Order: sequence, then C-alpha cells, then structure tokens
Amino acid sequence: MIGFGIYFYGNTQGNQKQIPIEKEVHGVAIKIYPDDYSTNGDLVSFEGQIVSDSQKIRGFYNCKTQAEPNRIKRNQQTQIINADVKIQMIKPPTNENEFNYQSFMHTKSIYNGLTVIKVNSKLSNQVTFSIETVLNKLHEIRAQLKSYFSSLSNPLDKFLNALIIGDKTQDFNQDLESVRQLGLIHLFCLSGLHVYYFVMLIGTLGNWLFIPRETMNKIVLLLLPCYLVIAGESSSLRRAIFMCMVQIICELMSKPVQGIIIWCLALLIGLLIEPQLLLTFGGQLSYLMSLLLIFMENKGNFESGVWLNLFSLPFVLFNVYQWNVLAIVLSVFIIPVFEFLILPIVICGGIIGHHFQNITELINNLLNLFINLCEKLANLPLNITFGKPGLIACVCLLICSLACFLRQVSIKRWVVLFTLYMCLFLWIHFPMRHEVVFFDIGQGDSTLVREPFNQKITLIDTGGKVHFKMDDWRTRKEYQTSGEKIIANYLLSQGISHLDYLYLTHQDADHIGNFPSILKKISVDKVVVPLGMEQLPQFVKKIKSTHAPKKLIPMTDAGEKLDSGLTVLHPFVAGAGKNEDSLVLFGKIGGFKYLITGDLDQAGEKKVIQKYPDLQVSILKTGHHGSKTATNPLFVEQLKPKLAIISAGKNNRYGHPHQETLETLKKYRVPFVSTAERGMISIRKFQNNKEKIEVFNNEKS
Repeated sequence: MIGFGIYFYGNTQGNQKQIPIEKEVHGVAIKIYPDDYSTNGDLVSFEGQIVSDSQKIRGFYNCKTQAEPNRIKRNQQTQIINADVKIQMIKPPTNENEFNYQSFMHTKSIYNGLTVIKVNSKLSNQVTFSIETVLNKLHEIRAQLKSYFSSLSNPLDKFLNALIIGDKTQDFNQDLESVRQLGLIHLFCLSGLHVYYFVMLIGTLGNWLFIPRETMNKIVLLLLPCYLVIAGESSSLRRAIFMCMVQIICELMSKPVQGIIIWCLALLIGLLIEPQLLLTFGGQLSYLMSLLLIFMENKGNFESGVWLNLFSLPFVLFNVYQWNVLAIVLSVFIIPVFEFLILPIVICGGIIGHHFQNITELINNLLNLFINLCEKLANLPLNITFGKPGLIACVCLLICSLACFLRQVSIKRWVVLFTLYMCLFLWIHFPMRHEVVFFDIGQGDSTLVREPFNQKITLIDTGGKVHFKMDDWRTRKEYQTSGEKIIANYLLSQGISHLDYLYLTHQDADHIGNFPSILKKISVDKVVVPLGMEQLPQFVKKIKSTHAPKKLIPMTDAGEKLDSGLTVLHPFVAGAGKNEDSLVLFGKIGGFKYLITGDLDQAGEKKVIQKYPDLQVSILKTGHHGSKTATNPLFVEQLKPKLAIISAGKNNRYGHPHQETLETLKKYRVPFVSTAERGMISIRKFQNNKEKIEVFNNEKS
C-alpha cells in the first residue's frame, strides 16, 4: 500500500511538471554530467538538470562545426552551460504497441525534453565540499572509465562498458541482438551478480589487510552507493545494492532479518527514489526474480531455472511478444558460463588493457565465440511469436503459475495454466475481426490489411526515411528504422511473423525505405510492384540485400488476379516506378470500400476515373501525403468518399497536407483525419457486421 501511494504521488508530481506546448526560453542554466553525453553524427544527446528548479531533462544539440562532437566526447568534467532552448514535454507514442519513450523517461523522473538553440556560455561549477561535489567526481570517474574502455578493442570495449559501468550503447544492443532473442539479455543488466563480485573484492582486500569484519562492513556500506553511481544506477543494480545495504545494516545492529523483509525494504527504498520503478520491464523482472530466489533457496539449479522462466514468461510476452524454446535450458547452463568465465575475463581484460595484447586478443576471441554461439542458437527455428497478452491476462497467468508453484503435484492446476496459454495464443493469432491499419510512420506511408482469422495478411508500403546529402561527419547512424520500431513491432504484438503479400506502390524511399529492415524480422511470401519497377538497379540491389521473398510480382491493372483481397486499378502500362506509375489499390472491409493511391499525381487520378467511371469509395487515402500534386477535384467528386485519410509527418518540411488539398476536401464536404495529428488510424469490422474507425490519439475533437 505504501509502495502504491509513493507511485501515485510521484506520478502526480511528474505530470504537473510537463510543458504541453513548446516554448522558447533564454538564458537557461543546465548542469550536465560528463557521462551523460552521447554523440551520433552531428547530434549530441544528453540528460541534464535545470539548475533553477532541479528539474531533470532530456536534451539535444545539433553541432555547428566538425570539431564540436569530438570535443564533447573528450570532455570529462561536469559542466553548467547557459543556453537558449526550446522546451516541451516528451511526446507519447502515436501507434499501438509502439515503444513508449515518454513512459520510459518518466521512470527516470524526466518529463520534458529540450533542444539547445544556442550555447551562450559555460559557467563555473566550483562548489564547497558537499554531496554534490562527490556526485560530480563519481560521474567524472565513470566518464573516464567509459573513455578508457572505449579505447580497447572490440568486442571487449562494449562488454566492459555494459558489464562494469552499465553503458549499453546502441552498437552493443545491435551486436547482441541474438542474446536478446534467446532471452538472455538480463545477464547484461548490472545486478546481484556484479554486487556480489564487488563486495567479494572489498572483503578479500580487507582480509589481506587484517581489517575487522565490522569495520569492513562499514566501509562496504559507504562504497556501495558510490559503486551505484559509477555503474549507471539501473533499476536492477539499485535493487541488489539496497538489499545488500539493508542486510549489512541489520548485521551491524546484530538483528537477523528474513530475506523477504530485506526484499520489501529494498522495494520501498527503490520506490521512494524511482516511483514508477515497477512499470519498467527491468524493474519488474529484477524484483520478481529476486523474490522467487528467496523462496527457492533449497531447490536445484535446473528446477530454479524452470520456475524463474515460468514466472517471467508473462512479463516477457507482454514486453517482447516472443519466447525462445531454448530459454529454459540456456538460462540454467549459460548463467554459470557467464558467471565463471565471461564476467571474470571481461574484468581481467579491463585491468590489463593495452599492456598485454596477446591476452587481450585471446579474450576478444572468447567473447566472439560466445557471440557466434548465441547467433547460431538464435537462428534455429525455435523462436515462438506469441503476441502481446493483455494486462489482465498476464495477471491471470501469474496467479496460475503461483498456484502451480504452491502445489506442484496438482495436475489440474498445470492443465489450467497450459489451457490459459493456449487460449491466449489462439485468441491473438486468429482474431475474428477484419482490419485496415494506417500507421503513423512519420513522413511516409504504410498500411496493414488483415482478414478475419488472419486468413490473409497484407502490408502496403513500409514507410522509410528520405536521406539528404550532407557532410560525412554530420551523417547519423540509424540503429533501428521506423519500420522495425513501429510496423514490425505492431505485427509481432499481434502474433504476426509472416506476411502473405507486400505491395510496394512505387520506388520512393518514404514508401519502401524500410523494406529491408522489416524483412529481417517478418518473412514475406509475395512482393507486388508496379510493372517496370522490378528492373530498376536500385530496387534489385535492395531485394538482394534482404531475406528474399518467395515471389516478386510486377503488376498492371490487367495483370493476374491475386487472392489478397485487393484489386489493382493502376498502372495501365509499364513504367519506372515513379509517382505517376504508382499502384492504385481498391479494397473492401464490410460495408466500407477504400482506395489507396500511393503518390499518384492528378493526371493519373483523372485517367483512373476515366477508365473506371463507376468507381466510388467510402474512404480515400489521399495521394502523396495530401500534396497539392494529388487529390484532383474531379477525382474526389466522382469517388464521393465519406472520409479522407492523410498520411503525413508532423511538422514535415514539405508542408503536407497542402491547403489546396484541404480546400478540395472541404468543397466536397469530405471530413479528413491525419496521422500527423491523430496517430495510427484503424478501421475494424467485427463479427456483428459493425465497422468501427479508431484513432490512436483521441485528444483532439
């Protein structure tokens, strides 16, 4: 009850700090620790604190010169800068099951983001000795370690940063994607194992120096908070350190306390510092796993591993949507390897550094062997795409798992648990509704069409980023495309790992740019393109760089009839995959008829209605993101749509949708919704034959 009270109080206080409307503020003093910077091309990201009100913020700065990113990387001092900034609350997600970056930042007590427009000056950070100066020094030590580790060879550098100071970079996450797929990424979360090594090291040092145990306990009690800061202050590390500190305090007071009491006190301390602690995946797993270990002290490693996997499974499915069959076995056998081999050799590699290159090379070979082994295991067809169970379903799964744990010989309880998982699997994988989803993919296009029971699943375009020419030093590395973060993530949450059809309307990057990255996670049977596009060298290269689909089908309106539920109305002849060659697709969902026109221009729209004079639709997806080059008045007049959907990016550089398009829609009394304002838009038809249009952001009228 106290914990929930802390959460609601912290959440209320945080919401009051949010700044809903972007505003420009001059002369803001911001304190930034040197280990809180990261650079990507010309973009500098950081977490800092506004000095005037101690508010934590997430900030960004676009470097003006080539020297700036390197200078910021080399900085190892805590700084206070005076800057002109734009500040606004961190944006929530705009698509269903998209990663909620806003909630993630809230768990770190960060409610607003800012963009630095201009740095006016750097202020002095000289203060008298206090907790603040100690914190500054600890962060500076962490920055120095980060710089030192990064100077070592790969992959030792990434392992050291992740395991010693808790700095898991995007490169590290990309390299160890296979570890995540196997459900072993928790090994790289600083937690009890690392605290155990730290305390053991201090204890061994005390024994060598003949320091009394009581004195060493007091020293450890002082050093643990320092280690917490240097190691990155993750939720799992906090939990381990708080439990260790509570246990030492009780020992110093000569008051033995049960493990469950220590766990509860650690949780309360964690909630006081981080009110939304239990809303994070890491926080949930860390506290759940440690609680289970308290109750399984007398069980063997394999049995404990099975139970830990069983209890963690609802959390894994709710957050990741997939589960690897090897997870149970690997968690039992890989953990000892990790504990007695990987972690010790990484620490050894960090100590010897550049001094013994032969040993460092051997360590790198062993780490590469571990990575390669994980990749081979992850590539085995043992990954189950379950989908995302609802919150209530997850609670029911946990209750049933607990019932089985309390009475393990009860066959009925195991049958109930298995049946519940099977029912959820079938419910997710065989939905009874027909659905058309227009993703908010930014300045791009992507639409999903699903028939009832997933009989046919079709994706139309993939969205993508248009890259403009710039200096090499300004180029930013894209670790995850919007196709992976939004489209693939949504598909996996719905239990979909396979597409029957992928229609690519034309060659523009904002329509097909995410094609290769989506195919890394989602398999495709057939890819349909406008006739002529399949011969373009750039497109052929893109196809070869992906997990190739089984069949590539070039189409015109006179081409073969496919069983996708969509009818191709354009192009009429072969082209070069340009805007004027765009596929035009006609489909039905219940009583709704809809039309998707890619980036077809007004001249092409006129040709379509000339060839199909009786064509009418309920929903029109306006061409070219609402540009004035599309949505011809005669086209709208004939189609007589009841609703127009515009897919465009918020505050895009092109000014889409153009006023001319909106005036045309207004003239013919066609209401419209835009993904830029309303986020993901869904049309769903249920078994009762009722159609329903839903928008993800329902705040606007």
